[in-house]
Amino acid sequence: MILRPRSIIQSRLSLALLLAALCASCAPSFQPAATAQGQSEASDAAVAAAAKPNPASHSQRLTAVASGRPTSTYNATAVNPLNRSSKVLLIGDSLTVGPFGDQVEAWLLQNLGPNRVAVYGSCGSSPESWLASHRNFVTPCGFRETTPQGHILEEYQHGHRPGPVSTPKIETLMTRFRPQIVIVQLGTNHFDTLLREGKRSVPQLEEIYEAFANAVYGPGSSARMVIWITPPDSSKFPKWVQDEVEHLISSTNQRHGFYTFQSRRFTHYTPGTTGSDGVHYNSAAAAAWAAPVIRMLDAAFTKFRVKN
Repeated sequence: MILRPRSIIQSRLSLALLLAALCASCAPSFQPAATAQGQSEASDAAVAAAAKPNPASHSQRLTAVASGRPTSTYNATAVNPLNRSSKVLLIGDSLTVGPFGDQVEAWLLQNLGPNRVAVYGSCGSSPESWLASHRNFVTPCGFRETTPQGHILEEYQHGHRPGPVSTPKIETLMTRFRPQIVIVQLGTNHFDTLLREGKRSVPQLEEIYEAFANAVYGPGSSARMVIWITPPDSSKFPKWVQDEVEHLISSTNQRHGFYTFQSRRFTHYTPGTTGSDGVHYNSAAAAAWAAPVIRMLDAAFTKFRVKN
């Protein structure tokens, strides 16, 4: 199935995936405790089956080459075999550098194999940071790179800052890896832009998202499915800021036929429990966020096969 922007096929696929995600939203494991009550035991069982490790499946250990330490080993579960001919590119900000990235990366590696997966995370980055038309963005706070050639993780270690790393350009990554599926986890750092500059920054941000979408899904692109994971809930930023960024992403996705995964439907940031700064998620909270994302990805791969 080749997906084209604004095509009937794309519309039906997006609707089907949206229904799958909405169904997943009834799962209490991914809701605040106050909203989890009254859900069915069947939903609990489905969530548990989707989220728990599969002891029969082989686990993928990721070794942090740059920092010299191994990360945790994650097990992932796939209900059905994936289309292993599909190449996947995942790019994101600090949330992909961190434990959320650990979870999603491990699932992709386990289900597609290391030769079909490329993951890049750049702390502090926004969509413009990845565009060739914008200046080079050097992350000062963490970087993840996982390709068939190896795995690099630069992050804070024992109070020491990670080394600076240049953020690659999406045009280069699209040409280098020729992915059929592109997963984007960006937008978090535009919270600061909107809070600082107000809504007068919206037109410029709209241009950035449009340029990014054209770079991913433009003429000659290898992409056949694009999934944008919006920022999760944040206690640091007001609701209007989060709403505006989510709207910018969703409206761009609608124009280009991307699928939007609305993370705030599945997350609620509780300071001291979710994390300490109102933005970044600790390991347990990141795993709870990643679980419905992984279930959505599994549905996208298994129910809607993407052909080369």
